Amino acid sequence: MSDLSPSTYKYAERVRQGLKAPLPHGKSKYSNEGCKCVVCRADWTEYNRKRRYERRDALLLDPTLAEHGTRSTYLNWMCRCRPCKNAQAAYGRARRRELRQTKGRQNG
Repeated sequence: MSDLSPSTYKYAERVRQGLKAPLPHGKSKYSNEGCKCVVCRADWTEYNRKRRYERRDALLLDPTLAEHGTRSTYLNWMCRCRPCKNAQAAYGRARRRELRQTKGRQNG
């Protein structure tokens, strides 16, 4: 057997035997088979971008759909309320501080 995952190997075997048609490149191949080609990555990126906008629109109609004050809500729901902005800013500050400390250790 090759370095493929068991499920990918089984799928490839079924395609070779003519039992299942190969998927075309795009978001389904990226998510189902892990294809990382340019076409699959671009389709997957666009799919996720649309989903974020759908979540944002739903959140505008009903703000109780997501927990506010978290970086996840800021990123995935595109929420820009003050608590979510503060969570994102706190993450950025902590990340910059961590990078500065890491850089200082490498130079020292």
